[in-house]
Amino acid sequence: MKKFKRSLKELPKKTMALLMAFSMLLNYVLPITTVFAASPADPSTYGVIQINGNPTLEDKDNSNEVIATYEHGSLRISGAGLYSDGNNTVYGAGNVTIDCTADANYTCELWQNGTNSNGSTISLNNIVPNQVINIDAIFNDTQNQNPGNDPQQNTNTEAAITVSAGAGSYQIRGNNVNYDDKVEISINGFRWDHSNTIQYNAANSDTTVTFTFETLWINRFYDNITINGVSYNVSDYLDFDDRTEWLIANHGTQSVAFNIPNVAKADSYNVVVKHGENNGSKYLATFLWTADPAQAGGHDYIGHSTLEFVKAVYTVGNTEYTVTEENLEGKLQREGDFMNASSDDGFLSYGVLADVDYDDGSLTLPGNAQITMRVVPDYGYQVTSVNGGSNFTTTNSGVSEFTVTVADGTAGYFQAEVTRVDDEVLANSDKVSSGTIEIANNEINSGTVQLSVDDVELTSDKIKDFNEAAGSNLKINSYLDINLNKVLYKGTADDVWSEQIHHLNNKALITLQLEEGVDVSNLVIVHNIDDGDEFEIIEIESYDPETNTITFYTDSFSNYAIATKTSTQTDNNSSSSATTSTTTNPKTGDNITTYFIILILSIVGLIGTSLIVNKRSKFSKN
Repeated sequence: MKKFKRSLKELPKKTMALLMAFSMLLNYVLPITTVFAASPADPSTYGVIQINGNPTLEDKDNSNEVIATYEHGSLRISGAGLYSDGNNTVYGAGNVTIDCTADANYTCELWQNGTNSNGSTISLNNIVPNQVINIDAIFNDTQNQNPGNDPQQNTNTEAAITVSAGAGSYQIRGNNVNYDDKVEISINGFRWDHSNTIQYNAANSDTTVTFTFETLWINRFYDNITINGVSYNVSDYLDFDDRTEWLIANHGTQSVAFNIPNVAKADSYNVVVKHGENNGSKYLATFLWTADPAQAGGHDYIGHSTLEFVKAVYTVGNTEYTVTEENLEGKLQREGDFMNASSDDGFLSYGVLADVDYDDGSLTLPGNAQITMRVVPDYGYQVTSVNGGSNFTTTNSGVSEFTVTVADGTAGYFQAEVTRVDDEVLANSDKVSSGTIEIANNEINSGTVQLSVDDVELTSDKIKDFNEAAGSNLKINSYLDINLNKVLYKGTADDVWSEQIHHLNNKALITLQLEEGVDVSNLVIVHNIDDGDEFEIIEIESYDPETNTITFYTDSFSNYAIATKTSTQTDNNSSSSATTSTTTNPKTGDNITTYFIILILSIVGLIGTSLIVNKRSKFSKN
């Protein structure tokens, strides 16, 4: 190694300059990506955020985000220059935001230094060096599931509890209410697990507690609820017969829940409820859809597409309400696993499942509402059948829009069979029998395209313009009207919405099969751009005499002419004319490895030559 270093010093200056040039060229051809590892944070310059509950911590590559993963949810900790030690500690300075996301059937509460933030987001502002902040994530079970290993808010009180059905309750299992029909009871926000005891939080000095009763929106609690012999009139807490009040209280959760506060705290509770189906109006209706591949074939499945809310019309009292997509725009707020929005009148709730790569959502709104939805199939797919129940209709008010009326107390749905469909060419010409078209994947976001090829009769003035554009070296054989349309099926290929496309962002590859007897080896395309005053000559990309097809690129659609090159033009281009039926495109990508080897060998050879020349120079001097 020492000899090599000494030899480099002895190299002539010109050789060293040349080596430096090669080095710069090497860096240009083979750029080196430098990966900077995050150095351990110094607590003297950072605040310490202690994430309790033993989650798994993951530093993101941009050093601005740390993910803490629990069994039933996760925290996203974001801010400038964050670091974690992988052991429940995150270092940060300045402003840091912590967002909690819970899995399905769980809710999340964030606690900061032992204080409930009453939400799933905490903003830590102006964190100073050496400041220590303790964060607890509480994942509350909403379905009486096992909480697993997630941190749970501690309970300090346990009481015996017995729940029985009052006279007239039709849902009874032995001496208990049928909890499969969703009667849920909580004390101070802690849900009963249907055992003989209930655990909850209460201070020793508390003399009262708050009971919460909940059931499905199609059911109701009747008359009175009795707790330890004290009767509580249900109508004092929620009037099931007041449609407006009921809707306001329940449209968002699809359930009915109300609190009875100031219940005397006791060591045991004897609860009697009268619970059953709401025999009157159910007041609410729901509308469901999903593109979850696991639900393929289900009654609300809309795979390979997205369902967009357009409009809902419903009546409450004597007032008709119309809610449009503009009314919900910008109102989506994260609530657990869903992004939810509510209408201004308070009767409609719209939600879509977050953090998934497919569409999954629901609407909750007054019964007998008329809902209009827009189905947007992915590019290359079409809706080949639709179903939304007996009250389902197709509307022509907007492209790809469908309307369904959801009856009171029912769960409406949208089901669509979305099928893979290729772009196609519709040839209605004596000169062209068939064809294909290929467009870029990002050209349109929905549906497919249809290229129509028709014979066209032009005015004498337009024919003159074509001939002038072609010049003396081209002879026009035929004229074609070529148009492109984006199409969306209305549930069948025989009935479609169609939107004309005049220009593409990227050139499309078009193949046309011409009539017999045409020499496809000697053709060129003359295009009248937008049927205006401008023309362009389009060379044939490839041809196949066996199938009599030609292929060319274009990005706009109007009148075209197929022309034959004259003998003069043919002679001038004979050296470059195609002689095979298939055009082979060069392989994409650079042979980086080959270039690298050549460069290395060149450098080694240059060094060796320089050393020999230098040695000979010294020898001649001696």
